[in-house]
Amino acid sequence: MTKAASDYATANPFFSFALEEPISVWDGVICEQQIGYLAAEWSLGKTPLLQQLVLSVADGLSCIGRSTTKRPVLILDGETPYADYRINLERIATRLGTSNSGIGNVIPFLRYGAEGDKCSEVFRAVIGHTEKAVEFIRQQ
Repeated sequence: MTKAASDYATANPFFSFALEEPISVWDGVICEQQIGYLAAEWSLGKTPLLQQLVLSVADGLSCIGRSTTKRPVLILDGETPYADYRINLERIATRLGTSNSGIGNVIPFLRYGAEGDKCSEVFRAVIGHTEKAVEFIRQQ
């Protein structure tokens, strides 16, 4: 603890609590409890990049030379048709050698997901309804 930090803690107990290092999900890029967003022009490869990241994190595989921490991953996609999303995800999973446990850690919520897919139906129901969307995210 620096002298200034020590002085602050003496003046105000708010500054006396230990700082915890956030848990890394994708080394040096994303930490636990962060929400990621990727924006770019249409058709530049955002979705395949995020699909590779999703599969890498879900299986604890390296992604673009950076380590990941294995964990479940939620996907919220509001524009990709189910067939395209599934085909691309399967191709990337095959290329990466993603394990069945890694595939099991992927939880996709697709606006244009298959009819009858519970996750996609729940996602479609909250689109455009801010309060419902916030509650939906909290439940995940």
